[in-house]
Amino acid sequence: MARGSGNGLATARSSSRALLADLTVQLGSVVQVQEQAPPGGVGEWACQKGVILDRGPFSFSRHEYLEVPYKDNHPYQVEKKCAQMGNTTRALLRAFYAAIYLNFVGVLYLFPSKTGSSDFSKTRVTPLIDKNFDAIGKYVTETDSVSIKRIKNCNLLLRGTRSTEGLRSDPTDLNIYDEFDLFEFNVEEVADARIAHSDFGWTHYLSNPTLPNFGIDKKFQETDQRYWLLKCPKCGKWTNPVEEWEINAKPSERLLPDLIWEKNDGTTVLRCTHCHDGILEPSRGVWVAKKPSITEKRGYQYSHLFSQYVKLGKLVDKYLNTTDMQALYNYGLGLGYVAAENVLTEKQVLNLCGSYGMVQSDNGPNYMGVDQQDLLNITIGDKAGNIKFIGERKEFDELDVLMKDFNVFRSVVDAQPEKRLAKAFASRFPGKVYLNWYDENKKGGAVWDDENFKVSVDRTESMDASHACLSSKDNIVLPRENDIIKKFAFQCTKTARQLKEDDKGNKRYIWVKLGPDHFRHSFNYYNIARGFSSNSIFAGLFDA
Repeated sequence: MARGSGNGLATARSSSRALLADLTVQLGSVVQVQEQAPPGGVGEWACQKGVILDRGPFSFSRHEYLEVPYKDNHPYQVEKKCAQMGNTTRALLRAFYAAIYLNFVGVLYLFPSKTGSSDFSKTRVTPLIDKNFDAIGKYVTETDSVSIKRIKNCNLLLRGTRSTEGLRSDPTDLNIYDEFDLFEFNVEEVADARIAHSDFGWTHYLSNPTLPNFGIDKKFQETDQRYWLLKCPKCGKWTNPVEEWEINAKPSERLLPDLIWEKNDGTTVLRCTHCHDGILEPSRGVWVAKKPSITEKRGYQYSHLFSQYVKLGKLVDKYLNTTDMQALYNYGLGLGYVAAENVLTEKQVLNLCGSYGMVQSDNGPNYMGVDQQDLLNITIGDKAGNIKFIGERKEFDELDVLMKDFNVFRSVVDAQPEKRLAKAFASRFPGKVYLNWYDENKKGGAVWDDENFKVSVDRTESMDASHACLSSKDNIVLPRENDIIKKFAFQCTKTARQLKEDDKGNKRYIWVKLGPDHFRHSFNYYNIARGFSSNSIFAGLFDA
């Protein structure tokens, strides 16, 4: 009996082993067993496996600046880049590596639009899988979907972000934001919820910069700020070519920095900014953090100034002759840029100050603009552009006093975030106080809704108009310079005009926030109140 049971058990074990072996053969292309990650990180893996890219086998030749980033598994990375420096390839290979070797359950790869995401899947992701069966393809179990690739136990989710619906479900361990400067402002908040329960919680931003202090440029400033420094073969000192250009080039005058050496033989090279004699070799550099004390956020900056594919002479020629300096800075130099006519300076605003001081009351008639955030930011002036009062208040009830003290005949108030308090204020002054609602489809001036105390206006049109007013001393006079006027001037510099393109290729300018801009908007509301043509039945009743 015992012997028979033992033979039965042995037979069962033999059958189990045979079944397991059969299943292993059947699932051989799926590879369910967790493999140990190759030493050296993503770059060594790509080299060892002979990963094939669009232009041939993976290599650091002529891309020496990528060796350190490819080894870097810091959980929070920002790459401020120019075009065609290999950053998107790195981000994609990092996603595959994490899925195959790090036991990630999800990677969310984000683009500004669904079209961009779909094109990326078809032109970059699928070819990479097809060309690299041993390194990548054998781990991919589902490839039919454009937006989802199943890699072992991990979902690679490829999503556009014009709508946030596709960002609300699957858990992820790594979120990648490609072309971050073109994203809608609320995408991060939604996408970050996907990694809220991850043991990894990796985040990776990469983008061509657009404006200074905006988007990827602002993210980079929050990191340790790593730059590719080049060592002089003559004096042994180090030069940061990007900062040398950023500080010393003068694009408005087409002046080149000393970094650029146009030799007598017609060649253009980088030269040492210390001895001015050594020629700098772009491949011989090291990454150095400008702010090494920041350890929780890692940042890299890339530029064609150290590309071995873009001819330096061609880059310089574009700089000297281009009609689109912003494109050159964004895509060639990897730097943010804004034309002087699309942003205000503090000096420009303070030059509007007159000889009179701030007053606490005025007979008017006056107009008032109010932007609401933590405080109520207020601008009051007459129809001619003489600003009488700039200040801050905590409560809406305090606006009632200003309405009376300055004989305000029309006020435009930011409708949000305190909608109820703003509406109550408007109801206390019917026909005089209107809540502003920006409407991007509303062209041709303000439209006043007397029944609901609302005014609708195109945001860009209104900001363009108030920008023009602040750009000329003939239109606006501010009170004498003091601390609140300085704050007003500072906040007026924190918006910039930027060209945006939608999924259909339509282009339009918008105004983007670069920092605290509350006084800039209070001035915009004042300008709407005093200057836009009105269909209001009250328009002629209060104006004097």
